[in-house]
Amino acid sequence: MPDYAFFWGCQIPARFPFLEKSMRLALDSLEVRYHDIDGFTCCPPSIAIESLGNRIWLTTAVRNLAVAEKKGLDILTGCNGCYSTLKRASSIMASNTSLRKEMNEKLARFNLSYNGTSKAKHIIEVLFDEVTPDVINRKVKKPFSRMRLAVHYGCDLLRPSTQIRFDDPIRPTKFDSLIEATGAQSIDYETKMMCCGGC
Repeated sequence: MPDYAFFWGCQIPARFPFLEKSMRLALDSLEVRYHDIDGFTCCPPSIAIESLGNRIWLTTAVRNLAVAEKKGLDILTGCNGCYSTLKRASSIMASNTSLRKEMNEKLARFNLSYNGTSKAKHIIEVLFDEVTPDVINRKVKKPFSRMRLAVHYGCDLLRPSTQIRFDDPIRPTKFDSLIEATGAQSIDYETKMMCCGGC
């Protein structure tokens, strides 16, 4: 399993420190190696900054990817918005060589470059694909038996599916499988795939 640069983003440290603590405890117990590195900024979410221009949004996102790349690490994040931004930026850069050249000219002023070697991964993705639900199930000390949970994936984790490529965008299962690995039941419900309305 690779080492990761943990990208905490803005919201988790500022508003949800309990999420940061629980993720750290879970990753440590599952022996997922991650590092807090200097230099990251807001991801930024496109809704917050694209009104200033798509280039500002993309430059900021690519700069964060370049910071991780300089350390030789992939990015791990627990924030759906950060994940979406970093994945979309990676996809855009992979398909546009002239844009990559333009971004690298800007990054050079900060002694950074972007070559696309650092990938962004969501914590759910790492837990499902690399740790695996079977390993998690074996490590559970207090199963959540008889607990029924309603998973909400949210738009940023699944769409646009051509850029994100996290799971099946219509019938995702990774998050549900992780819930069930803890002994809980992941229930199906009518509005599971609806937007939360936050965007």
